Amino acid sequence: MSAVILIGNYPPPISGQSIAFKTLVDDFKKNKKKYFFVNTVEKDGKRDLLSRSFDYITIILKLLYILLFKKTVVVYHILSSNKIGFFRDFLIINISFIFRKKIILHSHNGNYNIFFKSCSVSLQKVISSTINKADKIILLSKRLTNTFFFVNDKKKLEYVTNGISTKIKKRFNKNNQSN
Repeated sequence: MSAVILIGNYPPPISGQSIAFKTLVDDFKKNKKKYFFVNTVEKDGKRDLLSRSFDYITIILKLLYILLFKKTVVVYHILSSNKIGFFRDFLIINISFIFRKKIILHSHNGNYNIFFKSCSVSLQKVISSTINKADKIILLSKRLTNTFFFVNDKKKLEYVTNGISTKIKKRFNKNNQSN
């Protein structure tokens, strides 16, 4: 059975994105789905270019190891919306594309268009070409469609809202009914 490679920020630190990614990883565990996991959270401490480069090299080497030695079909990756993060995204997406894996990208914010427009025309072409290699791009709502205006095939866009656990929702509803 082939596996999925899950690439994203896993807590700590705690953020909406890391909690959503942890929920996805936990779902794979709970349902005994086959997966490999690559944590993109940068190590604590200095955030200079050399430190980040070392973190990114480690991520890419883990990805290459999985692609070379494990049977996988899908690469799921949470996108960054800044230039340094795009460098990592560029490598992950293009390496996955070379290995002919299905690529699913997930954007957890509504400002990718701002990042895109802040880049030079030549970098915009690289970003567009890279992102368009994805088979699917997950956005948090249809209102965010315009943040990926440069995607050639809008059928690639899927919408999945962030959710809360049903236990929390039931507890919230129960508490509100008693008031």
